[in-house]
Amino acid sequence: MSDLVKIINRELSAFGLRIRGIKVFDEITPFEGLDAKCVALIGHIGGENWDHFQAWWSKADHQDLDHPLDTWSKEIINLLAQKHEGVAVFPSDEPYYPFQNWALESEALSKSLINLLISEDFGTWHGYRGAIAFEEKLDFAFSENHALDVCAICEDKPCLSACPVNAFGSAEFLYSECQSYLKTKEGEASCMTDGCSSRNACPYGQEYKYKIPQMKFHMRAFRKP
Repeated sequence: MSDLVKIINRELSAFGLRIRGIKVFDEITPFEGLDAKCVALIGHIGGENWDHFQAWWSKADHQDLDHPLDTWSKEIINLLAQKHEGVAVFPSDEPYYPFQNWALESEALSKSLINLLISEDFGTWHGYRGAIAFEEKLDFAFSENHALDVCAICEDKPCLSACPVNAFGSAEFLYSECQSYLKTKEGEASCMTDGCSSRNACPYGQEYKYKIPQMKFHMRAFRKP
């Protein structure tokens, strides 16, 4: 593992974040004037970031932010990028970089039936908050178990039957049906309170499941006004 990776991981640990993986490019890729050989994907597993974010969010001048988790993530990752001569990029910003593809190529993940990347170990209970592009190639040890499709070997597939509007399992995610349900009394009492029913039903990574406040936060961010 590169010394720089160790340093950045140590700095990220103060916020419950970590380098999840390194995507090394086949050819030099430009990022805002920087000729990058790789990007370091930054995120969390389980709820390890949540208490750190909540402590930041509880401050009076952060209460009215439209996208507090994005703002918190950008403060941290932008500072580290500047400090270590990289360029920070984020999944919420244009141009929309292929974060999911980068993750699939740098970590032991597969695509799940509910549109989230899934791990045999921690299920869908994880996230990516941003990435830093570097001109130097960074070494990072990760599992080689990329090809394991955990949904394919899941016999019962409870995530599909758990959805109250059957939004998953067809050719594409039934977004409108999901959004409409979340705005009903039934949706408020179930998915909006306890988290996505399909995500909760997945048998993988149950010990990493988000606590209720974190689930509520993400569901309210997902549900449109």
